[in-house]
Amino acid sequence: MYRKIAARSNEMQQRPEKRYDRRNGTFKFVNRRDDITLDDDPATLRAEMSCGHAVSPESLTAWCQSLLDQGQYKFTCPALKDGGNQTCGKEWPYVEVRKMAVLTDSEQRHFEESMAALAAANFHEYKSVSIIVCEIITTSLIVPVSITVSSLINCT
Repeated sequence: MYRKIAARSNEMQQRPEKRYDRRNGTFKFVNRRDDITLDDDPATLRAEMSCGHAVSPESLTAWCQSLLDQGQYKFTCPALKDGGNQTCGKEWPYVEVRKMAVLTDSEQRHFEESMAALAAANFHEYKSVSIIVCEIITTSLIVPVSITVSSLINCT
C-alpha cells in the first residue's frame, strides 16, 4: 500500500505546474507570500484558505501529499501563527483542499483512495468497543439487548 502511494507521489511530481485561473470568482486571491513554502514570487498567484493563510495549488498539493505519505489522512495548515513558533493547525475539509489544490481527476482519485485506506486502517487499529447482542429471557418475554464489552454480562 505505502509503496503504491510513494510511486504515485513520484508520478505526481512529474506533471505540469498547476495555476489558479484569475477569472474564477470562487477563489479569494491574495498578493502575499505562500504560507506553506514561504515563496514570494510575484508571478505566482495565491489564494486564501479558510484559515486565512495563502497557498498556491502546487504548495497545497505537495503539502497534502506529504501528509498522506506520512500516513495522515486529515489535512491541517502548517503555517506559523503571526511569525511565531506555533503552527496554525486548522484542519481543512477535503472539499476545500480538492478545490484549492486544483486537483486533477487522477490526483483526486489518488487522494481519496489513500485517505480511505489510511482512515480504514486507523479505524480498525483503534476500534476498541465491541457490541455483543444477546437475549435476556424474562417470564414470557424475549428482549434483544446490546451491551458494550466494558459492561459485558454472561449471556449463556
